[in-house]
Amino acid sequence: MTKFLDAIDTAIFKSQDRRQRRHLGMSSIGDACARAIWYSFRWTTATKHPPALLRLFERGKLEEARFVKWLKDADVAVYQEDPATGKQYRFSGYKGHVGGEMDGVGVVIGDAPYLLEFKTANDKSFKDMCLNKVEMSKPGYYVQMQMYMGAFGLRHALFMMINKNNDEIYDEVVLFDQKTFDKYRERAKMIVDSPEPPPRISNEPSWYLCKWCDHHPVCHVKAPPLQNCRTCAHSTPIEGGEWLCEAPLPRQYDIIPEYVLPVGCEFYHLHPTIA
Repeated sequence: MTKFLDAIDTAIFKSQDRRQRRHLGMSSIGDACARAIWYSFRWTTATKHPPALLRLFERGKLEEARFVKWLKDADVAVYQEDPATGKQYRFSGYKGHVGGEMDGVGVVIGDAPYLLEFKTANDKSFKDMCLNKVEMSKPGYYVQMQMYMGAFGLRHALFMMINKNNDEIYDEVVLFDQKTFDKYRERAKMIVDSPEPPPRISNEPSWYLCKWCDHHPVCHVKAPPLQNCRTCAHSTPIEGGEWLCEAPLPRQYDIIPEYVLPVGCEFYHLHPTIA
């Protein structure tokens, strides 16, 4: 590695956004392990991605512009901003703690509007997608689209994936499925309302999904979680995307201020069942 690449990697690593996501996102609600989703919602673990992975994330975002251009060149009207807000299409769900942002909506004259979902993949994942289609190959993507369609009242989604090895494109029309939407809407409610983590997907720490999980140290090795209001026994998620503090008096507030959430206060008490 030259000094130039080393400097680039260092800058990329330092610049990553380490803020925790305030809401339970639709990109993860279809993940296999409900416990991992709960840990993320409760800000249990700090995730620091290596520079190479951060570059992959950035590439996925950059590819979106190419997809949009290709669709527009094919006379598809693409809308990436909600006319009501002038910002990216976003929805807020259960108690204000569930939400997500979609890539856009595509409309062909005389046809129904389509949710647009763009992804990138390596050659192995791309070939598996071509063979098995999105619901089987990447169920998390499938659930994510179902949740967006249900939230915005859409009946169709256009899923497009590009092979990063050779620029080959896979596309698939996904139909809205009410049962899937209802199932994962209830799952989101459960995760928000649950005062303790759901059961592990596996009690074997070396199982592949557990081994590579960001929350493995807390879940399987009893490592201490991050100290913040969401890992505190005194906090409860309530309506409006707010968190209620029930620490002993004389606490300073009932509704926890946003600036306090990431750090906690002098009454912090680790939730007894978090690990």
